[in-house]
Amino acid sequence: MPDRTVPFSTLLGLLKSRGPFGILGLVFVLMPLLILVPLLLVLTHTLSQPYERYDFERIKREGSAAVASITRVEPLTNVTYNGENPRVISYTYPGGGGAAADKFQTMDLDKVSRLQAGDTITVKTLGQESVIPSLEPFSFPFEFFFILPGIFLLIGIPFLLIGLLPALRDYRLYKHGLVQEATVLGISTKTIKMSRSNSQQAYLVSYEYAGLTTPKLLGESLTNDLLLVQKKKFGDKVKIFVSETDETKSCLVPRLEALKNNWQI
Repeated sequence: MPDRTVPFSTLLGLLKSRGPFGILGLVFVLMPLLILVPLLLVLTHTLSQPYERYDFERIKREGSAAVASITRVEPLTNVTYNGENPRVISYTYPGGGGAAADKFQTMDLDKVSRLQAGDTITVKTLGQESVIPSLEPFSFPFEFFFILPGIFLLIGIPFLLIGLLPALRDYRLYKHGLVQEATVLGISTKTIKMSRSNSQQAYLVSYEYAGLTTPKLLGESLTNDLLLVQKKKFGDKVKIFVSETDETKSCLVPRLEALKNNWQI
């Protein structure tokens, strides 16, 4: 199987030649993956408190019981959930050869209303972390923000597939396709709309070639090579790449790419 040198820029060029769908899809897919998701992960880690990231179930299951003394119970005024503010319980408990301090955030407002500074409460501790097992933990639902990258991906993936699959097919043919001759059947102009005010002209070349198992196969391929279009007419020969594994897949040999990358075809 041939293995030609084909730079990544060629794939981008093929993607661009398919119109706006491929480029838009690439932007809509890469933006959430490379920008939005990392940004949200950083913000989630920065804006959430350490005690909000504890593994509540594991500490509750594997932790050791300890008696803690409540030092403060206060509402978290900058967060509102269902019209209510979560409560933050600050407490100290014996640990590490002295007194350890920690906090616990909850929306169990009825239970918390009966607690005040100076009360004792049972906590579960595991390492440097602790939880109050009798209360349900609360942390701000940052996961809702991840809906936005999901929307971008839902929009971008179909667009990307529309442009990317044909581009990948030609890219693989450039790298591994068998060189063969085909007979031109026709050349037509095709206008590709890039945006409302911008369009580019390409040429659709239809051709006929012989396969190993099928004597007559038809193919067509887009090209921007104006010199090829001006020189070739019905019945002329052109070079094409044919897939070694599926002879129904083919494309024109791109003359400029062949010269630039020294394919010696």
